[in-house]
Amino acid sequence: MSVTIEMQDAAKQEQDERKIFRRVFDTPDGKNVLTWILNEARYFSSDSREIDPVLMGFCNRLLNKIGIIHPNNLFEDTEARIRNANDRDLEGIINGEENKEGGIL
Repeated sequence: MSVTIEMQDAAKQEQDERKIFRRVFDTPDGKNVLTWILNEARYFSSDSREIDPVLMGFCNRLLNKIGIIHPNNLFEDTEARIRNANDRDLEGIINGEENKEGGIL
């Protein structure tokens, strides 16, 4: 299948939109809002009872609009997640520390 003018135009429009989304979310406030959206939608949950497929799809679409998740970025996304892996959640429990909301982690 060859790339058509229409496909090129659509890709350029999507690229322009991604730039806007990145500009909005690549600020301290934007990162906080994005984290809040993903957390409220239970994007990070591993409990299948908490996961809503519609919200999960919305979160994946939002991450796609930013350019974080797309078929040609999966390995880079995985590498970034591995690079950011840590044990802070477990360390808080081990040390009996409270989380930001005031409860025990």
